[in-house]
Amino acid sequence: MAEAAKLQEIINQLWRIERAVQGIAQEVAKPKVTVTPLPFRGVILPPSFPEQLTVANLLNPHPVLVNRQGVVTHFNVSLTAAGTSTVYTPSAGKKAKVTAWSLYSNADVVVELRFATSGKVIAGLPFKGSVAMNNLGNESPTGDTDEKVEIYGSGAVTVKGWICVVEV
Repeated sequence: MAEAAKLQEIINQLWRIERAVQGIAQEVAKPKVTVTPLPFRGVILPPSFPEQLTVANLLNPHPVLVNRQGVVTHFNVSLTAAGTSTVYTPSAGKKAKVTAWSLYSNADVVVELRFATSGKVIAGLPFKGSVAMNNLGNESPTGDTDEKVEIYGSGAVTVKGWICVVEV
């Protein structure tokens, strides 16, 4: 009987340890990043939204208000053959810094959002579809002084979307 009681005590201790480990695992699994609910779906802030986002992160657990800088420019480009079309021209002596974008292509051709003179690609689509990016907090693609932003298509295509640009 004494051995049965010892065995039962060991089983009870193992059960308590397992419960403690499960509790620790649940604590670790809880999200450590807080994002204030916003009245829209998706990652990209649509142009009609009041361009503010409240976030907290592991290094700074206190929420901070982030304001987007720049101007949103919408475009609707139709190319009848391979070519380019300018979607943004910076003011004289300024550079275009593209902080966010969203574009959609309706044809299975290569589409690029790029800087016109250097050809530096900001975003690309290898076939029909869409792409979007919000560079908030990241280094954003910046063109050279007076360099335009354009859409390139390798064939006939309609490309719709928007870019957010800060002139620097």
